Amino acid sequence: MRNPGGHIIVTSTESGKVLEEVDTFTCNHCQKICRTKAGMTDPTQQHRRCPHCMQLICNRRVCNQGCAPIEKKIDAIETAVMKGHAVDALIRAL
Repeated sequence: MRNPGGHIIVTSTESGKVLEEVDTFTCNHCQKICRTKAGMTDPTQQHRRCPHCMQLICNRRVCNQGCAPIEKKIDAIETAVMKGHAVDALIRAL
């Protein structure tokens, strides 16, 4: 994969034999670790790119309903805490 975000190697605990090896990327909206399909050189061929932040996102519906990168959500929580507001609903929304 071009510019992989990460790499997973799954091995057998008994024999140490490699069972699976795949490239990964992290969804920019929810931080989910997503596996890429074998043989894919470009993750945009199988996963969506957010048209607003132009980052790879997973296929979860919540991540495809608008641009909401995790950094923006964390900033909103930090701002609410500094102003003394309740943050329970914001945290549950993560």
